Amino acid sequence: MQAESQEAVRLDLTFPDRAKAKQAFEQLSQSSDERLNILRGRFTKKAAWLEVEVRGDSGTLDEVFRLGRTCGASVRRVP
Repeated sequence: MQAESQEAVRLDLTFPDRAKAKQAFEQLSQSSDERLNILRGRFTKKAAWLEVEVRGDSGTLDEVFRLGRTCGASVRRVP
């Protein structure tokens, strides 16, 4: 029943700072409110890009957007 209230969203996260990407990923993966699935990504010496699928309720998804932006990422919903 809980799975029915959860939404799956694909996001494109682009970080200009590799360290900030690592920080955001660690925070997301430690949260118990959402499920994070990394679909693909690329880390360079300076920057990082990730395409992820996040599954959670609408409040949880808002938190993912906020966290990404707080860490300096460009966050875009992938259709």
